[in-house]
Amino acid sequence: MQNTSEVQEKYTTKMAREWLWLAVLSLGVAGIYSILLVLGRAPVFQGNFLGVKNFFSVALVAHVDLSVLVWFIGMSLLLMVQVFARSTQHWLLQYSQRAVWLCIAASALCMALAPWATPAEVIKSNYVPVLANPVFYLGLGLLFAGVGIAILLSFLHFWLPAAPQKPTHIFGVPFATMQVAAHSMGGVLLLAMVAQILTAPQVQAQFGKEIFFEQLFWASGHILQFLYTQLVMVCWLILAAALGWSTLVEHRFMRSLLWLNLAAATLGLLAFAKFPVIDAEFTSYFTDHMRHYGGIASGLMAVILLVTMGLKLDTFARHLVAWTGLLVSILLFGFGGGLGFAIAGANVTIPAHYHGAIVAVTLATMGAVYALLQQFGAAFDAHSRLAQVQLWLYAVGQLMHVGGLAWSGGYGVLRKTPGGLDAMPAAVKVAMGIMGLGGLLAII
Repeated sequence: MQNTSEVQEKYTTKMAREWLWLAVLSLGVAGIYSILLVLGRAPVFQGNFLGVKNFFSVALVAHVDLSVLVWFIGMSLLLMVQVFARSTQHWLLQYSQRAVWLCIAASALCMALAPWATPAEVIKSNYVPVLANPVFYLGLGLLFAGVGIAILLSFLHFWLPAAPQKPTHIFGVPFATMQVAAHSMGGVLLLAMVAQILTAPQVQAQFGKEIFFEQLFWASGHILQFLYTQLVMVCWLILAAALGWSTLVEHRFMRSLLWLNLAAATLGLLAFAKFPVIDAEFTSYFTDHMRHYGGIASGLMAVILLVTMGLKLDTFARHLVAWTGLLVSILLFGFGGGLGFAIAGANVTIPAHYHGAIVAVTLATMGAVYALLQQFGAAFDAHSRLAQVQLWLYAVGQLMHVGGLAWSGGYGVLRKTPGGLDAMPAAVKVAMGIMGLGGLLAII
């Protein structure tokens, strides 16, 4: 007969695999949509690819929501739920984490099918672009429900009975650090939910759907960027642990950086005390908030890890895939973050900035998943040449993609709008060609 702890361990590992399948499948479907995005931007296909304007807009919404909202929130919830499930023992926790998974899975399915369900108006609002049809709205509602249950789970964890024996490590990272990671990510999710609740009564529908959804998701979407920053830092720690840097990973200063990022996110709520949601000052506050505070904790951790990589070059042989994932994600994160200071106007420098930063999070998360696959029961080679090539190809492709967008942004090429390059200088067409080639490399 198996004891309760063994049954719980099997169930927890099973849930981890299910979360991983959900997150990766969401990213895969988003990748299919990204093919349409790249072809819609590349000069050779301008206006000639299957009615590109309509497909570009629909693909943009599905791509962003699946590759950012579902992928990042799904991976964050995977890490959070694993910490709670491995340190707490109660039937309520088991049902709660299953409810969270079902909500997020159903949400992803709705978002993936929404473009083909019924005709939908495309609303390219920042952070959460929308397809205005019932299927997509249902997907958004399910996403909010899943996140809400996860937040309750974060609080519930304090009151449920502890497991007979708490783990010393989770995913190779000391339990104390992973516990801080789980609760700080839960804290950022709570801040985003509070921002959403405070925003909703103030937005005004009479100005049209574009303005309505832009205002509705502006504050909560901005705060969610701190969740993604938290996720990349946790993945960096998992990769560092895979490389054997135990002293660094368990250092109290690394945990303090996770709390620092949560504290920085909290400052976003001050906007509600200062300005009405519909004021331009409210919008500017969050832009400045991200620019001034969004990269402090992650920047410090990135510098520490890069210095460590230089001092411990010999450790790359321990886990070549983890080493590659850590290096390329930090480099792209720095490049994308630096472009944020070059933004001037509503041109493609903006997507260049967030594609660099967001793809860096994806690279770190991909590397962390590879480092964890053995714990999920997969036979994965830590020195897999194919995985290394994949990470480098994705990173180099995105550097070309981001670089091409940033170069074009200097000439005023508009974001979210394919076409319009005929009157542009030849340099712009070259830059957008590089962007398209880089995007195709990343897809490969």
